[in-house]
Amino acid sequence: MDRQTELLAKEDPRFYAIDKLNTGLGCIATIEKLNGQVLSFGLPSSPGLFLSLALNFKKQVDKINLNNCFDIHPHPQGTWPEDHTNLFDFFELMVGQIIFSYTAIETFSNIRIPKDYKFQVKRIDPKSTKEYNKDQVERRISLDNKLDLILTEIENVDSPKNDKDLWKNFIKHKGLRDRLIHLKSVDMNSSGPEINTIWGDLLRHHKTDFVTNSHKLIGHFIEHKNGSRWFKKFPYWKNE
Repeated sequence: MDRQTELLAKEDPRFYAIDKLNTGLGCIATIEKLNGQVLSFGLPSSPGLFLSLALNFKKQVDKINLNNCFDIHPHPQGTWPEDHTNLFDFFELMVGQIIFSYTAIETFSNIRIPKDYKFQVKRIDPKSTKEYNKDQVERRISLDNKLDLILTEIENVDSPKNDKDLWKNFIKHKGLRDRLIHLKSVDMNSSGPEINTIWGDLLRHHKTDFVTNSHKLIGHFIEHKNGSRWFKKFPYWKNE
């Protein structure tokens, strides 16, 4: 192993862009001010950070046995927790896993859009004559349309919709994420088992690997390409 390769192997995988340069390493960096001091550091990959966060939540979810969160009481009391701490911890961890792994896809999609990109809105609405620039696409176009119509064009790949399992997992993920971000009153009212609340859905999805599904969806666009060290090394960081 040469010196540059050895140096690169020691660097954190979550860099946005780092590689061999001249006789050492180079990375995309930023300069910031904090308390009157000028600081410089390499830019992190936002999808990498969010995938890492989500993975840490998932590891903790996997350690929780849901059966141990509930106590069986004599009829007609039913099954409910004597102590809700473990159950509420489970809900927190599931929320973190779902939101951060979804955000990884969202930030990845925005980053990959070139600065000079233009999008004809009529591809979504045939009656529209609007044209959106990069900033407008990031703010106004839904993530599913970015993945289906925009990134496929930018990365020159088929739509992820053509992979039924990949797209089905994304739509399920999107639905749960949206319900968590835009929580409705039905989820904060007492209800019976006939009402489908977000809490029941979190329990039913406790074995769903949202992190890996997000990584696979991102990989649909860049797995075949060189670079994206943060993507290729996932989930090597923070492994136990």
